[in-house]
Amino acid sequence: MATANVMNEMSNNPAEGVRSYDFQQAGRLNDAQIQNLAAIHEALIRNLSYALGNHLRTNLDLKLERIEDVPFSQLVAEIPAAAYVTSLEIQPQHTVGGIYLDLSLAFPMLDLLLGGPGAGHTPQRGLSDIEEFLMQDIVRVICGEIELAWKSLELGVIAGDRQKPAQLRKLVLPGERMLVMRLSAKLQAAEGELRIFFPVSTAAALLRKASKITPSFPRFGVPSAGSRIQERLMDCLCCLELNVSGIKVSLQELLYLQPGKLLDLGIPVNTPARLSLEGHEWFECAPVRAGSFRAAKLGPPIRKNSHYQG
Repeated sequence: MATANVMNEMSNNPAEGVRSYDFQQAGRLNDAQIQNLAAIHEALIRNLSYALGNHLRTNLDLKLERIEDVPFSQLVAEIPAAAYVTSLEIQPQHTVGGIYLDLSLAFPMLDLLLGGPGAGHTPQRGLSDIEEFLMQDIVRVICGEIELAWKSLELGVIAGDRQKPAQLRKLVLPGERMLVMRLSAKLQAAEGELRIFFPVSTAAALLRKASKITPSFPRFGVPSAGSRIQERLMDCLCCLELNVSGIKVSLQELLYLQPGKLLDLGIPVNTPARLSLEGHEWFECAPVRAGSFRAAKLGPPIRKNSHYQG
């Protein structure tokens, strides 16, 4: 009797009853999930823009235009034959994604890497073998930033090989759904598109892992531009010297130097040495020994009127 009542209600309200199901929609990401993925990758886009610009020694503006969920066959059909595409291996899932870069951006990037101005007309041809080899540096920078963005989500990225059209079509099954991040890029006078794509299954794993960390994961803990600059400055080399000023020795004494002879430097023994960084004196120091190495024990800072003083 209860079943009959339910059937009667469904027949009286067909809009609330059985609906046809589109199996092509199975596994597709909804709008809310797409928005969450965009939020997760906000920091990636900012950091990637900075990292590529720093690598090329110029400004590069990246902007996320949209995120799409499309079959791989559709993605391949939209890629020009001469475009630069390289594969990505995503660990530990062992899934495959890729990076697509317009040649209108690739050629100026190569020109900048070779010391040129990064301007000029884009040749109507594909990349040579040497140019493809140089493009690996660009790919490594992109993969490095993706790896950093996904590190807390326990996913890694390994750069693959350049994919020619015939190879690209065999990269994954034609019907497999891919998440495509379309980024517009502006490099000086050049404009083009950068796409990062990976399987929807990987995107779903990103969403699951991000939800376990914190709902507001992408909006907190993002390093500022200043902190990124400071981090890179830590790898810079600088000239550090320890010297004693005011020493005056005659040329005659230097000409007659020999082992065992004492040389009067003309200054008191307790005169402190001075530590200089790139030609600017910062600290008074006492020469000491640390094991088998010579060292300097830092004393009071040198006070002087200059724009270097904090």
